[in-house]
Amino acid sequence: VPSDSTQTATRTKNGWVLDIHPPKLHGNPGTTVSQAASEKPEWLKPCLNVPSDSQQFKTLAAKLIRSKSRVQDAAFAIQSYVYQIMKPNAGIGVLRDATEVLATKEGVCRDYATLTLTLLRAAGIPARLASGLVSWDGTFYYHAWTEVWDGTHWIGVDSTTDRAQISASHVKLGEGDIENAFAFSFLGKAKIEILEADKE
Repeated sequence: VPSDSTQTATRTKNGWVLDIHPPKLHGNPGTTVSQAASEKPEWLKPCLNVPSDSQQFKTLAAKLIRSKSRVQDAAFAIQSYVYQIMKPNAGIGVLRDATEVLATKEGVCRDYATLTLTLLRAAGIPARLASGLVSWDGTFYYHAWTEVWDGTHWIGVDSTTDRAQISASHVKLGEGDIENAFAFSFLGKAKIEILEADKE
């Protein structure tokens, strides 16, 4: 289980305790897109199902971010676009290329994340996939989202919602490119309990 700026995993006698603490973004717009790109160039490359070097995606990404020079502003513009154009379709159970996702404009959370990742990288924003669990109404479901490097933190961006940042309801189990972000163990009989929640 990853430990980073959004969550801390601590092994206990009976299992694991996760402290989920997404960075607070208020008043901190993050670094510029070009500065972030120079810091994390390895997270700009195309990979399986992520054709971020395609002219189609580069043109669309440039149109979406326009003159936004800061990572957070540009990333949330892309997140908003994907949220607005996509429709949920739980019947899609295979990994798909972002080109197909953009053409059909439908899919599961993994498709939203793949399209968002491709557009972020095409815009020159270092980004990676994250996968794990999300809590809705006290029940946990498998989920996928993206993370962007803002010069200080990896910031979670979930295009299945119109909220600008992920919440503490997102529990990350895997991260990286498609080949490894979805390679975590399934939790067959795991017991998950919320020990404490901060309303802030």
